[in-house]
Amino acid sequence: MTTQNGFDALARASGLSKDAMKGVLAQVRANQAKLNACAAHAFEPLDADRLLTRYRCTRCEGEVDSHAAHWYARGIAHTREAAK
Repeated sequence: MTTQNGFDALARASGLSKDAMKGVLAQVRANQAKLNACAAHAFEPLDADRLLTRYRCTRCEGEVDSHAAHWYARGIAHTREAAK
């Protein structure tokens, strides 16, 4: 019996090579680092004509999906409302 890791299982399921998956992981980590380092995001849609577009912060260049951008904006609005 051979031991498999997560990369082996994902490679079979996705058809991507381990190197391709490691590249995606590096992109995800870099994006997360940008987002974590940003003091206050200013998200704008990448494609305003699409309902479920991705959003990019104009300050840190980090990207999130539409759901994350929505809930971030709601959190900011709630914080401002509570501060009144």
